[in-house]
Amino acid sequence: MPNQTPLDWIAKIRADFALPRLIELRERALRLELSTVTQLLSNTIGTINRPELVRVIRQQLNVTPPNWHRWQLSQAVEQERTAAIEEGQRTPFDEVIKKLKGATSLNRLKVMCEGSTDIPVFDELVSQAGEVPEIVFGDVGGWSGLRNKDPDFLLLGSKAAIVVMDGDEGRRLSSSDQPLTDAAQEEQKRLAQPRV
Repeated sequence: MPNQTPLDWIAKIRADFALPRLIELRERALRLELSTVTQLLSNTIGTINRPELVRVIRQQLNVTPPNWHRWQLSQAVEQERTAAIEEGQRTPFDEVIKKLKGATSLNRLKVMCEGSTDIPVFDELVSQAGEVPEIVFGDVGGWSGLRNKDPDFLLLGSKAAIVVMDGDEGRRLSSSDQPLTDAAQEEQKRLAQPRV
């Protein structure tokens, strides 16, 4: 194979307005079984828009010589892999860190409300707070449900959980300072135990 051809200038094309013509030329080169020209055009299309090259390779399989099919499919797979790597390299480092943080449920904060009807209220309140960590909302099923919940179950899949309960059973509302009820104090103490 020669190191240079009179068509080497094609490899210098970088503008995407040329893509339709390059794609058309690639199809002609395939029909004529010109492997060097096909590869040159493929490389040029890939330099301009690698995902487009993958689409073109697959779209033009019907005009690809049968003994080239396996090679062309392997090229499509390789180009997809390269496109994914290039996309990752263009991603700002802060975005990568955010994605990594979100990739583990252990970075999530759980907010456990008393009942399921409380979840939309807390979700809306949190959304107004600006940038916050990823939060998973759930409910404990009322005071009776909380009493039956294992604290380790409440933490399952996260580093921390906040339990928000209404004051109807949790506070002595008739007293002026509205202290915690005995049941609320007991649950607060039980949930505050260090987990091992």
